[in-house]
Amino acid sequence: MLNKLAHLDDVIVIARTSSFSFRDSSADAMAIGRMLNVHYLLEGSVQRDGDEIRIIAQLIKTGDASHAWSFERRLEIDDIFSMQDEFVLEIAHALEVTLQDKQREKLLANGTDSVPAYLAYLRGKYASNSAARDLQNEALARYSEAIALDPKFARAWLGLARVYDTLGNHGILSRQDSTEQMTASIERALALDEQLGEAYAMQALAIPIKRAVAVDPVLLAKRKALLEKALEYGPNDPYVLFAYASVLCPKMIKDAACHQQKLAVLEEAVRRDPENPNAYIELGWTHVALNQLNMPTRYFMESVRRNPDFIEGYGALALWHWSGDKVDWAHSVACLSEGLEHDPENSRMRSMLSRIYVDLGMLETAEAFSNAVDDPNDSLHNITTFSKMKLHLYRGEVAAAAKIVREQQVSFAGGGLSIIAYGAVLEDALVSGELDVAIASLEKSFATFNLHLEYADGYIRSRSSALAAVPLSELHRTAGNTARADELIEGARVFFERENDANSVWRAANAWAYAAVLLRSGRFEEALQELQFVPDGYLRNAWYVSRSPLYRLLWETTGFNKLLADIDARLAYEKSGVEQVASNPPICVAHNPGRLVAFTD
Repeated sequence: MLNKLAHLDDVIVIARTSSFSFRDSSADAMAIGRMLNVHYLLEGSVQRDGDEIRIIAQLIKTGDASHAWSFERRLEIDDIFSMQDEFVLEIAHALEVTLQDKQREKLLANGTDSVPAYLAYLRGKYASNSAARDLQNEALARYSEAIALDPKFARAWLGLARVYDTLGNHGILSRQDSTEQMTASIERALALDEQLGEAYAMQALAIPIKRAVAVDPVLLAKRKALLEKALEYGPNDPYVLFAYASVLCPKMIKDAACHQQKLAVLEEAVRRDPENPNAYIELGWTHVALNQLNMPTRYFMESVRRNPDFIEGYGALALWHWSGDKVDWAHSVACLSEGLEHDPENSRMRSMLSRIYVDLGMLETAEAFSNAVDDPNDSLHNITTFSKMKLHLYRGEVAAAAKIVREQQVSFAGGGLSIIAYGAVLEDALVSGELDVAIASLEKSFATFNLHLEYADGYIRSRSSALAAVPLSELHRTAGNTARADELIEGARVFFERENDANSVWRAANAWAYAAVLLRSGRFEEALQELQFVPDGYLRNAWYVSRSPLYRLLWETTGFNKLLADIDARLAYEKSGVEQVASNPPICVAHNPGRLVAFTD
């Protein structure tokens, strides 16, 4: 019924994830109406006795809890399709919706003439909508049963695709296997019904828009084309709206107008499905992209309040407290620990904890968490490997650290990771004298980041390229390749000066690399000023800067030593806070259901 009613153009139907969260609620119709921001509630029950079913339903006005319409029928199971047609037409009439011929035809379509296939499909949908891992196999079996009964049932193929995606997300299937199975199922669904908006949205999300860490504009354009088609056939579908918003403009792209448009689409998706926790995560990061830094925490916390078992919400809160505009690593550890209480084997939580502990020099604890996530097929394997690389650096094992970087070179490109990782290669090369090997390795990475000729008039377009250019230029300079070194430094300088925004969270992330560029340009005072951005927003590169030969020119200056002393003090403060978490943990999220009404209002 919910899917059919969603086809009414003049009616906004709240998504299943939101409406069904109140199925066992003791709240009255008026309260639920306020929380979902709706004018009507449709409630009822279905009872089955052999081949006979009894259906009772009522449409309630949430403004005064009065009944606008009621329905009661007894019928044979084979008459379920005709009953559904009668049911949905009566509701449309009660809501005073005028149906055009095409809309009426779409409203009454079931996708199959087989009642057994339809019932198997409904059972599959019920199981697949559950967050429980064990029910996904049940969903797979029921969708497969529906397809066996009616191979031309397009929505059963689409449901099968959704299950394969979930099995991949849960690690029950490898990501490669789940993607192949999902893609094949989507293609079968669209071959049978080319107007399935959700299918185009799923197809779009399955396209990786990154090669290494650079956004591939060709793949991004392909994604957007599919999502435009999804919107054409499913303009009111909250899944389609969320999918469209999530790839409308990646958060690393600086385009305020695009992010404002994305914000508007996300808000509409939340209006139609206010219980979707993923939407709040995306809203939070969109506000980061718009430099509205007072909003992310609010949205990340809302995702967990809506669904306390939503692990990604704890991860987003931890990441924001760890690397946002105000560093609070104790709070990050508290959020990650709380996430692990809900999912003790979650590799993302363990990987992030490993990163925090290694940055604070708590090496044994960091090693324990990194060893707990050591599966090369795990999606977080690269982050964990980065923690192991930093463990080697802290212990002075530069050669071992450089070896890891060379083996995992593409994986360490994002954010501040490359300035540390490639700095390790630089230090090792300076000690070993193997400059040619190191240069070849980093040039390969740089070429990967600089996809599609990101150089234009000496301008490096990728942030990762700019970050990687700094240690690479030092290697070339040491090897006597001055022209190439100067070219890289100039390209990085132009990038940072065009892209840096004094009010952006990226300013702190870029500060270490930009300071090195300024040093090589002979602008010592400006380099020191640039490093002042670091203590408040990006402490975790401090260890590398204090030792790297890139910064040897500043080691003896009063300003630099004062900066490092300040960083040491801040790190000691954060470490003290983290050590107290075990005995007196702060609350990551205050689960107060009363706040939900205020937030919706």
